[in-house]
Amino acid sequence: MQLTALFTFLLLGAASANPVLEARQKDGECTEKYNCCYSSRDACNRQLGGWANFLTAQMYCPLHKYCIDYGITRKQCNADCCDIKTGWGRGCPGK
Repeated sequence: MQLTALFTFLLLGAASANPVLEARQKDGECTEKYNCCYSSRDACNRQLGGWANFLTAQMYCPLHKYCIDYGITRKQCNADCCDIKTGWGRGCPGK
């Protein structure tokens, strides 16, 4: 019985992760389109994660471009979200 409950929980989590992931990507949380980049994978996990959205962050963050990909170092911007044009920290979209 407990094993069945575990499999049900895993199945529901997997089924609900894809629509949540799609909504995040289309909403453009912190992307080049919105002049925003995450300073690191940890920053992405903090912004998209949390215990309720752990699976979403684990699927979305590895596919994300980070500030280093735009030539912005952690020394320039140590915030979770950075402005691509200026290289300075900024508020994360949706927060």
